[in-house]
Amino acid sequence: EFADNCNYCKVGDDVTIELYTAKYDPVLESVLDNVLKNNGVTYTKVASFDDSGNFYLVSYDTTITN
Repeated sequence: EFADNCNYCKVGDDVTIELYTAKYDPVLESVLDNVLKNNGVTYTKVASFDDSGNFYLVSYDTTITN
């Protein structure tokens, strides 16, 4: 349904991108940072480790303005 990169309905203006890894991965985090930066996306970023699920989470929050 989304193979043509078109949205068929408005999802909302606030977007959260979550990166889950088994351990801290600065290289992968840097790749995602650069993709957002190169596309002019402003964001806030929060990182945490979840002991109960045993995973590392980096959460990027942004707002679509156009």
